[in-house]
Amino acid sequence: MNRKKIFFYITLALVFIAGAYQYRVKRFQRDISQDILRFHVLANSDSQADQSVKLKVRDEIGRYMKGNMGQVENLKECIKETEEKLPEITRIAEEVLKREGFSYAYTVDDPDGDIVTVVEKVDGKTLKTHTPTLGQSVNLTLAGNDFTSLTNGLHTITITATDSAGNETARTLTFTKAINSFVIYLSAPLEAAQQPKRANVVVTRNIPAGGTFKVEVTSTPFDPSPAWEDCTNA
Repeated sequence: MNRKKIFFYITLALVFIAGAYQYRVKRFQRDISQDILRFHVLANSDSQADQSVKLKVRDEIGRYMKGNMGQVENLKECIKETEEKLPEITRIAEEVLKREGFSYAYTVDDPDGDIVTVVEKVDGKTLKTHTPTLGQSVNLTLAGNDFTSLTNGLHTITITATDSAGNETARTLTFTKAINSFVIYLSAPLEAAQQPKRANVVVTRNIPAGGTFKVEVTSTPFDPSPAWEDCTNA
């Protein structure tokens, strides 16, 4: 009997402690939620490609906001700064999306329920061959090297579906690629044991006619607003 009472008292005490801890955590989360501005980027879908693009947009905007938000003191100032910089934030997101290509959703069906093989091509080059599930949406994703290797101008996408009986149908799409600039950042600042006196940057490049090339470096990468210096011709 005594054992049962002791066990009950201990259990009750643990439950009380756990409940008090959860209350403090929730109270703390609720308190800090009133002082922070949350930033969310929504992906076009749950596909790996779209999720990857989402993270790149998030990281690019995060870098910009970290270096350009100034010394905000409270949530009100943070919201004001963000609203003022919204056009630039939007431009950055659009530039990332342009660099990362795009997705096109389509659905394949067959009245006889036959197995259908689909071939996706851009300018005659095969991107992917697969057997989709009939009636379910499929994404053609043109991204990564497949997209960056394309020159600016008009391009053609063809999606050809062939069933097991040999019946074939095709869809043709055209798009225009027009990217006029891009920016490359190190994923993390390079740290040095002492202040560098010289930066040796070697870039293998092929700049199209009419294009410009610029290299900037900073010795204050961890500052809220790093000071960048042009070293293109250094």
